[in-house]
Amino acid sequence: MIIGHDNSNTKSSYSTRKSKYPRWNWSKLDLDKFRTALIWSSSVASNENENEPGSPEQREKWIRQTMSSACNAATTRAGNRPAKEQAYWWSEEISQLRKNSIKKKKAWTHAKERKRPLDQINQLWSSYKQSRRLLRNEINRAKVIGWQEFIDTIDDDPGEVHDPLILWTNQLQWDATWAIPIEKVNETIKKKAANNTAPGPNSVKQVIDEAIDQDGVVVAVSIDISNAFNSLPWPAIRKALERKKFPEYLRRIIDGYLYERTIEYTDGEGNIKMKPMQAGVPQGSVLGPTLWNIGYDSVLQKGTEYGCQVICYADDTLVLATADSVAKATARANLQLGLVINRIKRLGLTVSASKTEAVLFHGRRKPDNYSIVVVDKEFIQTCTSMKYLVVMLDSRMTFRNHLDYIEGKISKVSRALGRLMPNLRGPKKVKRKLYANVILSIVLYAAPIWCDALTTSWKNKTKLDRLMKIMNIRVISAYRTVSLEASSILARIPPLHLLAATQKRVFMRTTDLRNSDQWTESAIAIREAETLIMNRQGEIHLRKPLLAGVRTRDAVLPNLAN
Repeated sequence: MIIGHDNSNTKSSYSTRKSKYPRWNWSKLDLDKFRTALIWSSSVASNENENEPGSPEQREKWIRQTMSSACNAATTRAGNRPAKEQAYWWSEEISQLRKNSIKKKKAWTHAKERKRPLDQINQLWSSYKQSRRLLRNEINRAKVIGWQEFIDTIDDDPGEVHDPLILWTNQLQWDATWAIPIEKVNETIKKKAANNTAPGPNSVKQVIDEAIDQDGVVVAVSIDISNAFNSLPWPAIRKALERKKFPEYLRRIIDGYLYERTIEYTDGEGNIKMKPMQAGVPQGSVLGPTLWNIGYDSVLQKGTEYGCQVICYADDTLVLATADSVAKATARANLQLGLVINRIKRLGLTVSASKTEAVLFHGRRKPDNYSIVVVDKEFIQTCTSMKYLVVMLDSRMTFRNHLDYIEGKISKVSRALGRLMPNLRGPKKVKRKLYANVILSIVLYAAPIWCDALTTSWKNKTKLDRLMKIMNIRVISAYRTVSLEASSILARIPPLHLLAATQKRVFMRTTDLRNSDQWTESAIAIREAETLIMNRQGEIHLRKPLLAGVRTRDAVLPNLAN
């Protein structure tokens, strides 16, 4: 017996059929966005169909689409959650790479669950890792290309852009009679987006190198501000916010953030007392550095003397004066120092002349006498080196003092970490490699600046190689008689001069791409490519016949790639 049931006329309560009429959440309706979207759609339609009124059916379809688009821009849909939209960088090639990566991942996990041979599992893991890397690189490349196409679309025809993020900006009709043309605005925005990094030691080195190449001299003065972040008065911050035309509601929020702040301290008798605060930015908060930059920005915004520059990084203020003679450079430095110190004092801050350093940078010809600069009515003699952003800058830019400073610092850190990982019964190699990365991060700080000084000086290279050998021996738990080359191979840590050169190449390539506004490849891809070059250079270096550790190199180098 066959029992049949016809359910063609029944309606399921779990039907997934799409609703014929869309619904919106009117409680969240933004009338300004709704009005702007209608104006935008009407202006676009009037430009496109100026001479073609269209049929009544086309007009009805256009009204329906326009109202739906305006409602979508002004509020959210009611009902079920809408489906995800396709990413702007998605392509068929990325889809195939993703499917391939998922397939290889399943094969790898399946082999682990079935306890296949270890060689097969490792081979599947390597294949999956390579496919995942290819997918990630392709996504990054597609993002860069998509963003560049979007920028080109804005430059070619802003009227064709329908992105909601720039809907408001496209309503602005630029007037040709204004003082600033729209091309200048776009150029300025691109430059600000490209050069969004703080001035570090590299910018200082560029100024000094340019002056020395022209047979000039540079007087650099590092101004020290006493207790800078805790001494900036709040009225100075309020005046800066008002001068920069911040919205009133933001100024009220910041006033409330700083209102009724107190500090607790213990007096000489051991009693805890409280004192209201009227100065200082909250350290450790996200808003603290921003408030400092807003308040201290007046020191930089005003003019400078001819041949002078003022570079700031947080509270580190550096005054550079260039000239063709020591006397002119000193005179310009004293004039600029007077202006900067007066601006700092007007903010309510105090300059510590005793901690201020000054250096005279020159070429091969040593000056007859070093100059004297005046800082807050105190005379300061220029010396041969100074510390700026943890980098020791000497008068000849040889970085010998900096490498000596690194040697002393790394020796202390190595001894401290050596107590944590003795060779016998210490942590495993993974944790030892982590400690080694900590040391390398300290050594390679600002490596693009002093890399050339390391590679061109045998004495500097030998000095740091001795520290690298100690670190490698700690990683592999070996005797101290093991050579540098053998310990480097076993620890899988490239030589220091190759690591520094790689960081310099990565920095220069990313900087050039950022300045050219043409991101043809991502920073991750650049680093991976330079790492491959470094590994090849390290293999060539270790194959030199006169190096130590011959038997270790002959045993390991043929299998180094594995």
